[in-house]
Amino acid sequence: MKDDSLENLTVRLERNGFRLALSPEFKAVENLLALLTGRALPERYFRQGRRRNVMLSGQAVIKFYDFHNLSDLLHSGRYAPREVECYHDYVKAFGELEGVRLPRLFGYFEKRLFGPFYRSNGLLSEYMPDTHELTLAELTRTVPLFAHLYRQCIYHPDMQFKNVLFHPTSNTLVPIDYMGCNILPQPNWEALLIILARFLRTGKVPEDQARAFLNDVLAALPELHLSPDRAWNCIQKLHHITITTHQYRHPIFLPEELRKEVLRGHDY
Repeated sequence: MKDDSLENLTVRLERNGFRLALSPEFKAVENLLALLTGRALPERYFRQGRRRNVMLSGQAVIKFYDFHNLSDLLHSGRYAPREVECYHDYVKAFGELEGVRLPRLFGYFEKRLFGPFYRSNGLLSEYMPDTHELTLAELTRTVPLFAHLYRQCIYHPDMQFKNVLFHPTSNTLVPIDYMGCNILPQPNWEALLIILARFLRTGKVPEDQARAFLNDVLAALPELHLSPDRAWNCIQKLHHITITTHQYRHPIFLPEELRKEVLRGHDY
């Protein structure tokens, strides 16, 4: 991980085989260590899986990756270390964008196996209890978010619908889960369509609503002269094409034939 990714996490500790980098405002270190070592249970599980557990402890959401089989161990560096880097890329890109707020990052932790491989790693972020997962009725609120992702050259190929929360009191969008995002050298329309296809598919957005949403996003980007019909056709085809979501620093865009189909008649 790049050293500057931990620049705001100034409290450094080594405990129970874990290295921790924490924000000074995070005080519940013993509670965190009890969870990581299995001596305590969280207040709540948001998600549970073989490799990833997302838990609540006090005012922090703890995302804990634990690696056991060979495949997981070999790819263990692509999880929390990369998400912390991507979080900082998001912060720099979004700044004080009206209507969008990122949860504060409270900490990062890791247990090394050897070399670049980890036995486990994870991060802590602010718990925002008054948010809820985005609903279809709130879909159009995300138009400025996607326009900003395009203009700020952010390519997040695993932009899932459930990873955009909404705070109804402040009318604020809260994007979470930044793992695998890329900062491109310039805005890229292919990246935008891949992001939108993933977002709409994971949200199971009805076709009419999805197409209207795409038209709204393109209307918010007048500098992007894409045919709405061809862009929509591309998104439909992307629902049946596997493009890896692990594209950290090595972006993969559209298949060549699909790219040509979208650009037909354009001088790009």
